[in-house]
Amino acid sequence: MLSTVAPIWDGNETWLVVAGVVLWGAFPVVYSTLLSAFYLPLLLMLAGLILRGVAFEFRYKTERLRWIWDASFAGGSLVAAFIQGAAVGALVEGSRSPMVDMSAAHLAGSVPLRFCAASACVLDIRSSAPAGSSKRAKAR
Repeated sequence: MLSTVAPIWDGNETWLVVAGVVLWGAFPVVYSTLLSAFYLPLLLMLAGLILRGVAFEFRYKTERLRWIWDASFAGGSLVAAFIQGAAVGALVEGSRSPMVDMSAAHLAGSVPLRFCAASACVLDIRSSAPAGSSKRAKAR
């Protein structure tokens, strides 16, 4: 699965940088308002994305500690997905920050995590590799 994404990995998160720069250049008032309200969640999301990128690159460099980088990749992905969902939920609800009113933000933050879990189960079920066959029953 990671080998499929490897050639386009660096361009995959470019949309975050482009969205930030366009928002900063075209709508500076909106940019300053959103960044001040969502500063902590966006820093957490950025940390998750950085951890995921580092884990993606270092995973191929080691054999003995690959499990650490696999766990880092999964943890960074979960943090980034949850924060993105929580930020969108807080924006839709009209909250100033996902850290202030967590009821709708938690609900919206769990939606991307559920999609990730469902996608992982479907991928494992459809996998024809011997490594995936032992986990097929757990995924179902």
